Amino acid sequence: VRGGWKLKVLTWLDNSALKKADTIIVDTEEQRSTIPAKYREKTVIVYVGASNEWFDGAKRQVSGSPLRIIFFGSYTPLQGAPIIGQSLSMLKERVHVTMIGNGQDEESTKLAASLKKDSVTIDWLDWPKRSELLNKVVTSDVCLGIFGAGPKALRVVPNKIYQGAAAGCALITSATPPQQRILGDAALFVSPDDPKALALAIDGLARDRTQLHELQNKASRLARSDFKPQIIVAPLLKSLEAISN
Repeated sequence: VRGGWKLKVLTWLDNSALKKADTIIVDTEEQRSTIPAKYREKTVIVYVGASNEWFDGAKRQVSGSPLRIIFFGSYTPLQGAPIIGQSLSMLKERVHVTMIGNGQDEESTKLAASLKKDSVTIDWLDWPKRSELLNKVVTSDVCLGIFGAGPKALRVVPNKIYQGAAAGCALITSATPPQQRILGDAALFVSPDDPKALALAIDGLARDRTQLHELQNKASRLARSDFKPQIIVAPLLKSLEAISN
């Protein structure tokens, strides 16, 4: 919102909430930098993580053919879904893609993907029940993250990355500072807003199942060591204990 009374009201609301809060929770260092300096010492970084059901449901099967890929999201510019659609039209290997969600970029994504080859099959689905979503992710080989190039897309790690890792999927997402820092070598990174790079990454995993399984194992191990609820909440508990004392 540029100017006007709505911006003034929202700015006042933000500042009031930040001023009154004892603890301000953010999920990345980059998000912390958006907090006004005078309130920044009250911030604590807590990863989004994944709930226990994603770990409990995880099972990893040896992938057959075609490679099974899943995306689930709200089709906002942050997600970069049209980039995914464009990349699907560039693929050379056989893949099966499941696209879940709705939103403003849905039609442009479908239009871009309509140019795909016959070797690429796509299921376009609305949001399923939570248990059904979990099952679809668990039975996929690769979970796609975000590919937008806007300011917010460069500051966040989306929930699907944590959930996909917990479910044992290989991860492909954009090469942004927070995602590279938090995921390390447990994901395959491509430049934001670059469909050709994404297509090459997908084709590479479709051809190289050894790399696919290595990425699945690395993502799963990282999720179990860093993304479980009892682990991600530790910095918040420490902060609250310090306040209470």
